[in-house]
Amino acid sequence: MKIKVTDENLTKIWDALDRSNGKARKNTALPGDVFALAERAEQSLADSGLPLREHSGTEVRWHAAGATANAYGYRMLRTRISLTRGTKGWFLTGLERVELPPRQNEFYRLVISPAQRERIVAAALATFEVRDNTDTDIKPSAVEMTELDGAAIEVKGAMETAAYLES
Repeated sequence: MKIKVTDENLTKIWDALDRSNGKARKNTALPGDVFALAERAEQSLADSGLPLREHSGTEVRWHAAGATANAYGYRMLRTRISLTRGTKGWFLTGLERVELPPRQNEFYRLVISPAQRERIVAAALATFEVRDNTDTDIKPSAVEMTELDGAAIEVKGAMETAAYLES
């Protein structure tokens, strides 16, 4: 199945959901869920720093949460939706019914290629600069502030801190 997620294909999306859900009318996915998932995934990709031209090929999988009460003593059936990003929009590529135990969280995952991962990591680290640590004898640790005789002294490194406080 490959249905472009657009208003023009609303009937096709309804038909696909009806086939997947069978006779079930509760706890099923609706076309609004498909459209909302496409928007959410697109926003996640935009927030990641991945350029728009590289969104193609991403897959997103989602299902709603299970029953919220432990008193719901059996597994709840939900519809898992899979969408794949094409060059010009999202496509509905999979629907399946899944059993969820009570108190199961919502499932939302983006599946990306290794190349997309590298671009996202590069974008995330673009504003950071790695410090050149030339002193190899001291292991990096949290910076601590110690007050001695009313003056704040910055002490770097756990080994230095211990030696300084002992003297």
